[in-house]
Amino acid sequence: MTRNPALADLRSRIREQWDEFSPAARGVCRSLSAITPERLLHMSAQDIGAESKTSNATVIRTLQALGYTGLAELKGKVAAPFTTETAPEERARQRVESTGGDLDQVWDRVVGEALDRIELSRRNHSPDAYATAVRILLEAEQVLTYGIGASSVSAEHLASKLRRVGLRARPIQSAGSSSPTT
Repeated sequence: MTRNPALADLRSRIREQWDEFSPAARGVCRSLSAITPERLLHMSAQDIGAESKTSNATVIRTLQALGYTGLAELKGKVAAPFTTETAPEERARQRVESTGGDLDQVWDRVVGEALDRIELSRRNHSPDAYATAVRILLEAEQVLTYGIGASSVSAEHLASKLRRVGLRARPIQSAGSSSPTT
């Protein structure tokens, strides 16, 4: 089994809280404890739920009880050693190989992860908070978007979309430099 500090921390959190968990949450914990980091990175909450014979909602609630905001946070922590130690080309090759060429499985993972993020957003943010955020954006003198590595593409895309609706926006990249406003 690959040694991963984030999974070691996850297992420690599970041990500390084991007695407080319901049988369903314990099932999720058993699945999470047995998983390799490489496999976890390519699983959705729905996949983990199916493996633990629970629901994706139970998976998310269990992760939150363990102190994570959700599966995305856990995956980010688990992925950290891969992104610093493995070349991007190798990570891409491993991700493609992990699917075994099963396009249905790829589709299910992509859709499952999107649904997980939507559900997390719906639970943690109210329509009023969304309206306030939009109002703040619209009233801002300038909007700076920020992204590191692959996230810099999203930051640039958001800045571009904001400029298209008439806002003054520019992306800031990990080095601290920013693209010019256009």
